[in-house]
Amino acid sequence: MIFRALFVLTSAVLMFSISCSSTNSKQTTATVNDPFIKLEDIRSAESMAWVKNENQQSSSHLKANPAFTSLKDSIKGILASKEKIPGVTIVDEYVYNHWTDEKNPRGLWRRAKISEIQKHDPAWEVLIDVDALGKAENESWVLKSTQVLKTDYSRALVFLSRKGKDATVMREFDLTSKSFVADGFFLPEAKMTVTWFDKDTLIVGTNFGADSMADSGYPRFAKVLKRKQALTDAKMVLESPVKNMGMWTWTIHDGKTPYTIINDRINFYESDSYLLTPDLKVKKLPIPKDSDIDGIFKGEIYYLTKSELKTEKQTFQSGTLVKVSIAKILTSTTGNVEPELVFLSTPKKIYSSINFSKDKRWLTVLNQVNPNVFELSDKNKLLPLKLPSVGNSSLMATADNSDQILVTYSNFSQPTTLYSFEKGQMTKLRSLPAFFNASGIVVDQRWATSKDGTKVPYYIVRNKKQKDDSKNPTLLYGYGGFEVAMQPNYSGVMGKAWLESGGTYVLANIRGGGEFGPSWHQSALKLNRQRAFDDFFAVAEDLIKTKVTSPAHLGVMGGSNGGLLMGVALTQRPDLFNAIVCEVPLLDMARYHLLLAGASWMAEYGSPDVPAERDYILKYSPYQNVKSTEKYPEIFITTSTEDDRVHPGHARKMAAKLKSMGKQYMYFENTEGGHGRTADLNQAAEYLTMQYIFLREKLF
Repeated sequence: MIFRALFVLTSAVLMFSISCSSTNSKQTTATVNDPFIKLEDIRSAESMAWVKNENQQSSSHLKANPAFTSLKDSIKGILASKEKIPGVTIVDEYVYNHWTDEKNPRGLWRRAKISEIQKHDPAWEVLIDVDALGKAENESWVLKSTQVLKTDYSRALVFLSRKGKDATVMREFDLTSKSFVADGFFLPEAKMTVTWFDKDTLIVGTNFGADSMADSGYPRFAKVLKRKQALTDAKMVLESPVKNMGMWTWTIHDGKTPYTIINDRINFYESDSYLLTPDLKVKKLPIPKDSDIDGIFKGEIYYLTKSELKTEKQTFQSGTLVKVSIAKILTSTTGNVEPELVFLSTPKKIYSSINFSKDKRWLTVLNQVNPNVFELSDKNKLLPLKLPSVGNSSLMATADNSDQILVTYSNFSQPTTLYSFEKGQMTKLRSLPAFFNASGIVVDQRWATSKDGTKVPYYIVRNKKQKDDSKNPTLLYGYGGFEVAMQPNYSGVMGKAWLESGGTYVLANIRGGGEFGPSWHQSALKLNRQRAFDDFFAVAEDLIKTKVTSPAHLGVMGGSNGGLLMGVALTQRPDLFNAIVCEVPLLDMARYHLLLAGASWMAEYGSPDVPAERDYILKYSPYQNVKSTEKYPEIFITTSTEDDRVHPGHARKMAAKLKSMGKQYMYFENTEGGHGRTADLNQAAEYLTMQYIFLREKLF
């Protein structure tokens, strides 16, 4: 769970790098027969001229819409609102936050005493002004993450990205003087994995030079880097085979005790985990390859079983949270240590995550997709917090020196509210303002029946005055991959731009996600990928069947893996939709494994180099399945030049191919932003406005 969340969210502990080349040199039939392959050359003059022309055509059309400026101002006002709830982490006596507003579009890294969070205007202490830093250094810096040293809390590692890429530069920061440390720890730009071992020692995975990166473009070495030591002199701790996904490291603090973990990823869902001992030796942990460490508490490692686990004494079914003693691991002569049951998922209580405060455990479970937070008693009983069971209860932060936790609650129409929970008392701290008029908005959870008979849930959000007359402009969102659950949440932007103008919003919970545990995800892997697509089409068909909408008024949106879903929606079921928004997508699945980080996802999609897997991949790969004879709905394809995770060539080539066939499409490529699409809130406001104007023009 820790690895997957860090990878998907690009959080503070793990940062990732890519090789500098734009493509792999391996030739395939798809390469030879691809007339648009030159667009994979990311920054060539020819590619950038093509991008400039496409951007100009799309943006000029959309900006000419009379509603563009006012909608953009509204969206920017929401993104820049000073009434936003600051997302924080708790470290020692401080809460840390990365804050953006109109004056600080790249943001401020700041902190405040934890007692200040209860005030409407906390006394924030600015640590780094990212906009000012970028201006002073003539760099387009984006703050990707930070990592505070938890032994004396005096230092932090700061990861800065140029233009929003996953690749970062790492610097050491002094939290007392609020300045970067002269001659402190520094790593040049790369995708990297770095963790504190102690104040004068880091465990580092980065681009050390020749043969130090895996085929996936991630570091394959974990090395010890001492203070003032040259990177070339770092000592090897563990090496991953070049065909593995790569090496990741992080340090988990169990009270005052740090545990440094090294994770050798065989692929996205399998790994070998190691504990780094105080003398810098590695001890392999008795954790199944398909399980990830979810945390360490009171000397025990917690992990979730992803398949049936048989031990000498018992059998744990898939989706069971268990724990194992570190002391027993270190003293075991056989390497086998019997785990203990902590929590067994049930159909209405699906394990999502576990977190720890000083002396308590906090479990998040999904009830029919809705996240609920519970205290987990010493006897493994769930003790509910006093929050609604329908909606989204999320644990924002836990304290390490007390049992205080910060929890948010929201639903599609109710603005997010932040609560503090401590000593059995729940205190409301603040709520978002109502960013859109939710009067009359109702939410229903419905179920569609997929092609193979599987029941697929979806949320429908709309005004109760709407009639089922097949005329409602409807936006359907989907993802369906990497065990990521799509959950109800309050979106001021979507509400303002879509619901308030009379649109209906639908969120699909299709297979491939994590809404119902490991099996829900695993049922749509590799050769079963079509199930996720069929689930999505089933939701669309249900909306049409029940007369919520009709193909003329139904649009869809998805990004990244969801962008692949959008490409499949275009090519397989063009009859269902009238508008498609396809963000930072994978589209050329014959070559995805050769582009940037693509090889790291073969455990999800399969390998085009394996004939049997290539056959089923080519059956759905959008780029290979566009037909000149087919009539398609208009698609708006977006990407970022600086996306060093999903190659912008996917989006570029698809747009070029559609253009060559005379099909309707729009294309926009932000020149900054990385896989996150945009680098600051000004770019985000314009980007989002273009999307919603496109949808309004096509569906209303």
